[in-house]
Amino acid sequence: MFDIIIIGAGPAGMMAAISAASESHSQDKKLSLALFEANPHPGRKLLLSGNGQCNITNTDDHEEFLAHYGSRKQGRFLRHAFYAFDNLAVRAFLHDLHLSTVARPDGKVFPASYAATDVLEVMTDAMERLGVELFMRSRVVSVSFDTGRTFSVSAVSGNGTMHSHAATALIIATGGSSYAGTGSTGDGYRFAKELGHRIVPTRPALCGISIGGYPLAHLTGVSLESVTMGVWRRGRKVVSYRGDLLFTHTGFSGPVVMNNSRDLQRGDEVTFDFSGMGSECRPFITGYCGDHAGSRIVSLLKHLGLPRSLSLALLEIAELSPEQHCGELGRRRAGTLCSILTDYRFPVASAGKYSSAMVTAGGVALDEVDPASMASRVTAGLYFAGEVLDIDGDTGGYNIQAALSTGAAAGRAAAAYCRAADSRR
Repeated sequence: MFDIIIIGAGPAGMMAAISAASESHSQDKKLSLALFEANPHPGRKLLLSGNGQCNITNTDDHEEFLAHYGSRKQGRFLRHAFYAFDNLAVRAFLHDLHLSTVARPDGKVFPASYAATDVLEVMTDAMERLGVELFMRSRVVSVSFDTGRTFSVSAVSGNGTMHSHAATALIIATGGSSYAGTGSTGDGYRFAKELGHRIVPTRPALCGISIGGYPLAHLTGVSLESVTMGVWRRGRKVVSYRGDLLFTHTGFSGPVVMNNSRDLQRGDEVTFDFSGMGSECRPFITGYCGDHAGSRIVSLLKHLGLPRSLSLALLEIAELSPEQHCGELGRRRAGTLCSILTDYRFPVASAGKYSSAMVTAGGVALDEVDPASMASRVTAGLYFAGEVLDIDGDTGGYNIQAALSTGAAAGRAAAAYCRAADSRR
């Protein structure tokens, strides 16, 4: 019998364990905590974050920070937990664990060593120091809540042995469905549903998109800064975004695509303003060709700051020779080139897969969870933290911050719940 069982040893689960144990140590009675993880070691997905450098959080101010989630509803929901354990608090927490952090000019915060292993090490050390019992290679297969107001948790060890435990409070921090190899297999959604919760349908997020009949596969690795992307659905432009763009072997990635992939659907069309000039592109082309009639067309695109490989590819789509002189372009072909530079429509064949998505959109419905404590509004003593909730953030440290903020809130509240339950006995 434990006071608190936590399922999932990602950043949310580890933070919940540290928070609950710290709260317990400040009181007269020490609580017993158990953390279950299917992998041999905790924090497997954490080690992949920021390409192994671990982009922990961001230096944005509070309001700007909360605008970097999938919807205003998500930002509003996170407000309580974030204000209680914000980006400054995360850095102070790590500093107290003797791990320094650094902020880059773009606002992204990393450990000073730029090593995700260091973040994992200090959090693991903190859990062990606080007496959290770790059950590694223990995959939870079922949870239940009985009339005695206790939770039953059954898990299978790496050798196939089944073991069952009970707890007064349960924190589900299992992550989503992305990167299944890290242990995020979507089991938490099943547990939440079995305990009475509604699950918002999930989909991959923070991923690239594949393009039907993609003509730019040879540009893999080419990137552009601050590109405007338009999204078209059933012939109507529905939204536009701005950010950095990366060409891949099947389509597009980079922040402008990844941060908005949650909203893209198969059958949509996307456009990119490669010129960076929008409606001024055509007058610019006309003026440039008039002033530089003897220059080659490829020099026109070079003047726009486009990489040569992209310039040649776009000219091929426009059926123009790079050696052709600007003075030979003509009004009609100038219009065609402008359309390709600013408004060429690429059909979305696939808006990413769970295997390549960094996070999962959808999850435990937020209206069934108390935003201040992460407590279930359906089942007493049940809490949620991290990606299992219907929360997904942009790239840049927003998802780890959400995991840490919600984990801290869930841990504190679960500890308080157990103390109150103990006093009633």
